[in-house]
Amino acid sequence: MLSELDHALQNIGGLWVGAAAATCMLAVFATAVWGLVANPRSSSRYAQEQPSGQAPVASLRANTRENDEGLERYLIPQAKAERSQARQLLQRAGFRHPDALRNFYLVRVGLALAMMALALLVTPLVLPSVSEGGLFGGRLNGILIGVGMAIAAGFYAPLYLVRWRAEQRQQLIRRSFPDALDLLQVTIQAGLGLDAALQRVGDEMLRACPPLADEINLMVLELRAGKTREQALQDFSERLDLDYVRAFTTVLSQSLRFGTSISDALEVFSTDMRNARMMAAEEKANKLPVQMSMVLVLCMLPAVLVVALGPVAIRAIRVIMPGLG
Repeated sequence: MLSELDHALQNIGGLWVGAAAATCMLAVFATAVWGLVANPRSSSRYAQEQPSGQAPVASLRANTRENDEGLERYLIPQAKAERSQARQLLQRAGFRHPDALRNFYLVRVGLALAMMALALLVTPLVLPSVSEGGLFGGRLNGILIGVGMAIAAGFYAPLYLVRWRAEQRQQLIRRSFPDALDLLQVTIQAGLGLDAALQRVGDEMLRACPPLADEINLMVLELRAGKTREQALQDFSERLDLDYVRAFTTVLSQSLRFGTSISDALEVFSTDMRNARMMAAEEKANKLPVQMSMVLVLCMLPAVLVVALGPVAIRAIRVIMPGLG
């Protein structure tokens, strides 16, 4: 009786300690979030306004470091390559807000702390009777393993979600890009300039593929803000990060640089693109027999064996069993 009471008191004490630690961590995180949100200068480091008449520069970091305040310097990586990679991933996923990078790391850290607090509350209840040398090598080791797994899941889950969203968005743009290219060729052949043709394509593709329409409209806005066509096309290809888009921007940039006909260049490029899509479709079709062979073996071979060998097995059983007595 005393041992059971002592065990219950230990469980209650562990729960109180976990709850207190989780509450303190959540309070610290809430204070940090409030300081970042309430401070009007906290986002100026990553969202600086450009002078009127100039193109918006996609800078990830200010040249000076006077605005590094609070916990923001610890949330956002200081390495320029890591920040650039994270910013490009967010842009491919459709998050172009000036504070998207800061909010992304803020969500990752906050979710990791929340999962840690949840693990500190749940793990002592899940492992109440694990003794020393048990499944996890002791109750304390089991709690530490559970907390570590929860922190890792909370920190990396937003990253994988953003990557999944970026892949889905790129796949949708990849499917709709040939239609947009044909529409651009038709509008240029009808007599519109490149800027007006891009605007018309962005408006027409708004229902068919909103992500591609948003990217085209953003490129048009950059052209209106004062960016050169080559720079706007280069930024467009970097945001989408697709092979077809890189080839498209290269064709347009060379056509603009050497003064050749944009309509003829787009016609040749669209023909090559259709041939490439046809070859990719033929490659997938040629792979189908090899991929279906395993399915046929697993699904049809057992049924064929039952139909072919079933009567033989039944007859053999009827003949052999009476002889065995």
